Amino acid sequence: MRSAGDRGFDQVDGGPCPQPGAERHSGTFGQERSFRDELAEAAALLCGSLPAIAVTKRAARKLPDRVHAVAYLVFLGVVLVAMIMTALLG
Repeated sequence: MRSAGDRGFDQVDGGPCPQPGAERHSGTFGQERSFRDELAEAAALLCGSLPAIAVTKRAARKLPDRVHAVAYLVFLGVVLVAMIMTALLG
């Protein structure tokens, strides 16, 4: 398994910083997480999203298919621009 330093991030263990001018972090970034932790986080996200989906389905009016399709394409374009900007400025 790769450590945080292998990906170009600051090392948590106090080792040398791989990037010039990089600051050291004392948080939990880079530490391994167990499957149990990730499963609990996924369950929390699911429990939070299901009520929101139920309320939205009842409250939202029906959108015409054309409006939904255009909105979806705009959303995909926004995500694409965000990913490209993240990669370039990263």
